[in-house]
Amino acid sequence: MTPPLQSAAVEALVSADAAVLIPPKADALDRCEAEIAKGMKSFAEAGRALREIRDGKLYRESHKTFELYCKKRWGFSRNYANKMIAAAVVVGNLGTNVPAPKNEAQARHLTKLPATEQPAAWTEATEAAKAAGREPTASDVEKVVAKRIPEESLKTEPQPHPPCMGLEFARAAVSDLEEIKSDDEQRLEAFQYVQKYCTKKIKAEKIKQAAATLSEDEGAV
Repeated sequence: MTPPLQSAAVEALVSADAAVLIPPKADALDRCEAEIAKGMKSFAEAGRALREIRDGKLYRESHKTFELYCKKRWGFSRNYANKMIAAAVVVGNLGTNVPAPKNEAQARHLTKLPATEQPAAWTEATEAAKAAGREPTASDVEKVVAKRIPEESLKTEPQPHPPCMGLEFARAAVSDLEEIKSDDEQRLEAFQYVQKYCTKKIKAEKIKQAAATLSEDEGAV
């Protein structure tokens, strides 16, 4: 059962170490939590609200981390919250010209496709279900998505995370880094470690892009 919404003042007393939000952010948290409460029926609204709470650090009014906030305030894991957020992004990608997915499970399968392919895949799934005289199911979407993912990539490179969600993961990583306390003796070492990792990855990506460009130029000759 969803716990009753609490006011900003009450939430701030939950943790003595929690940061007290200034009124505009406290109002934003109340608004987002109202959306999440309604969003138990409308997953897209809940996902958008969770994203605002996560990216805006609104959870800090009552909890130290987004993971604790999800668990203590709503009774679900951070992983599930991120799935809700990703599903809400999918709904935004589909636009308003087609009926939106009715549940997170339907949208979840679409996260495996690039944003540009999601509308066509959803349309295909809904039209197939309509031809069969019924509403689309998560299974319908899964089958359509499976047809659009190259079989070779499924065999050689199974992807644990959906493509085109890089910025979502980056924001989540930054959110975690900002949880490191200012008096943590490993704070600087942690940031330097991340900097080294990012520098290495950026260099590798630039080399890969340069090689791809060179290959395209040679093919055009």
